[in-house]
Amino acid sequence: MDRIFDKVVDSLRRYGINALSNSAKESSPYDLEEAAFAVARDLVLADGLLTQQE
Repeated sequence: MDRIFDKVVDSLRRYGINALSNSAKESSPYDLEEAAFAVARDLVLADGLLTQQE
């Protein structure tokens, strides 16, 4: 897990959040698309606010 975490943090620092999220989206299997959307929705709404940027 430590190696994976380090790799993700390194990618985040080098390429930014947009590239990291695009890479995750492209490499995720189609059958997990609904679950990924549900998790993303929960994260966005966790603070009780939804901004235009989100």
